Amino acid sequence: MEEGKDQRGEEGEEEDGEKLEESVSSTPGESLRSKLSAMKQKRKESKTEQESFGSDFIGFNDEETTEKQQDEVPIKEVSAIDRKSPWARGKMYSSSFRDSAMELHNEILDFVAFIKPTNAEVKRREMLVQFCTSVTKEIWPEAELKVFGSYATGMFLPSSDVDMVVVNCSDCDPLVKLAKVLKSDGNFDKIQVIGKAKVPIIKFEDVPSGIPLNICFGQEDGLINTEWVKEQKQKWQPLEPLLLVLKQFLYNRDLHETYTGGIGSYLLTMTIISCLQHHPGVGPSYQEGETNLGALLMDYLHLYGLRFNYDTVGISVKGEGGFFLKESRGWINHARPFLLSVEDPNNPENDLGKNSFNIRNVQRALEYAFFSLARWSRGGGETRLGSILRWDQRWDSAFAEHRLRRFSSAPSSRGGREGDVQSSRAKDGESGGGRGGGRGG
Repeated sequence: MEEGKDQRGEEGEEEDGEKLEESVSSTPGESLRSKLSAMKQKRKESKTEQESFGSDFIGFNDEETTEKQQDEVPIKEVSAIDRKSPWARGKMYSSSFRDSAMELHNEILDFVAFIKPTNAEVKRREMLVQFCTSVTKEIWPEAELKVFGSYATGMFLPSSDVDMVVVNCSDCDPLVKLAKVLKSDGNFDKIQVIGKAKVPIIKFEDVPSGIPLNICFGQEDGLINTEWVKEQKQKWQPLEPLLLVLKQFLYNRDLHETYTGGIGSYLLTMTIISCLQHHPGVGPSYQEGETNLGALLMDYLHLYGLRFNYDTVGISVKGEGGFFLKESRGWINHARPFLLSVEDPNNPENDLGKNSFNIRNVQRALEYAFFSLARWSRGGGETRLGSILRWDQRWDSAFAEHRLRRFSSAPSSRGGREGDVQSSRAKDGESGGGRGGGRGG
């Protein structure tokens, strides 16, 4: 029975993806108005097919959809039980492992498996990028739209933005022009033009799915940084699971945006890489099951929550990585000496942390997480990782039921991995990788 459910889940996702891909297509050479009309007509024609998908599919809204109907996009009610650590449903982490860090290691792997985007989510984002590409090409034929950031690296959450940049555009006022086109489409909401920022940007949201999107112009630094992060992702295999856990942790506390003083994805990536560079239990030859992710997470939280000297020390991840005195680089802000200083590996003169004015709240949150995990005990209704991660409101979308169904029907993550994990546990004990386990107990 379980095998049949799992097979149906995979086939269902593939069918959803095919239908989603078919539902947005355009004919080269058409005018922008004709192209948009053709796309909307195609959406109407596929309405019957869309309804057959139920919660696995979210189509674009039709132009004449009323405001009330837009508010009635299918939302699946998720029970209070499912909201509590949904990635751990049916799992008994304590049954085979006495080491608390190893329990956390396995729960992190389960969280990453749970948070992995469904095919419907992936296709929806692809459709949105395709649409934005068509629009920008129609307005500025010489321009080119490219994606960067977490979507481009593949390390994104359901709540993550789709970051895009338009290059080779000579228009002196492109943001306003693009905003008018997006408003006329009717499928986007919360359109915000931020023209006076250091990097002018337009922010908007896809109404049916709630996926946030950003488009900036001419700023190619993000493309360079994205390629660098991809290289680091290959070099440091623990980077992705740790990044996803910490991004969700900061998102739950509204500490994930640089413009609100928090830590953005790129800066967070730098802090994780620095921690990995100086951790005795990790090396470039890391393979899944050989390094304890629970110990690594605890050591990260301990370092940046309790030990790191934000006032005087800066971080560099270039080469083998290192630290420097902020004063030697002229990076001490006397009004805010507590700011985190991190050298941009692709622009050494740029301090990535200079705008994270809320870093003290970030530090307190990391300290809280360390002690919450270390003092966690059974019987509170939450798993160990669930004690610091909360249900994301974006999981309450029409994608939620499919994610829960897919994950609950998948084979238990304990199956087929137990031997590897036990082997990892022994190796961690020899290499010192289990140090975090002692603190995590």
